[in-house]
Amino acid sequence: VSTGSSSKRNYEEEQNINVKKIRHYPSPSSFAQIDYLYESQQKNTQDILIHRPSSCVSMPLILYDPVFFMFKSAFNNEGLIIDKEHNQWTLECINTMAKFYPNEKLRQKKFHELIRKLLAKDVKVLVLDDKSSNDGTCELDFHSYSVLYLLIEIKNEIGIGKCDPTAQAAASYAKFYTQEKNEKLLKVCNLPCFIIGLAGPWICILG
Repeated sequence: VSTGSSSKRNYEEEQNINVKKIRHYPSPSSFAQIDYLYESQQKNTQDILIHRPSSCVSMPLILYDPVFFMFKSAFNNEGLIIDKEHNQWTLECINTMAKFYPNEKLRQKKFHELIRKLLAKDVKVLVLDDKSSNDGTCELDFHSYSVLYLLIEIKNEIGIGKCDPTAQAAASYAKFYTQEKNEKLLKVCNLPCFIIGLAGPWICILG
């Protein structure tokens, strides 16, 4: 029993240290700038687990929540039957995102419309306690908390913004859950969330 209690205490202490560090990170868009990202991720204390470098990982994502296992299984199932509506939505998404847009806001608007059509849920841009923001989220109510099940970061084209939207999205996720109002939530839930990084027509789905 004492060993288990000690292990839990050490985990909570490490978590508290990481939370404090992440709160002092710059905005996600600044964090994901290659110079800052390189410096941060090369340190021995890597707080954002994004497989850069390759040692910067934790346990397999599918162990955090069954939804990730279901997603991976469906993705790898070549015999999966997809209904007509989802096929049409996928083609519309591909064609819409393949277009050129004069700015990120317009691409963001078009992508939000697609997500709203797919999920029947409005996509909201959240401003966090430190005044940083993201490019879209979908939330669920969990007791008195709002938890994310989708987080989006967008670049109008590859190379614009001088950062990888997937790294920016990972930082956005970390920033959201290290807000003081979510401190207790970190102790009781794995906080599963799908993350979309979009750069021009290229869509990357993470978790």
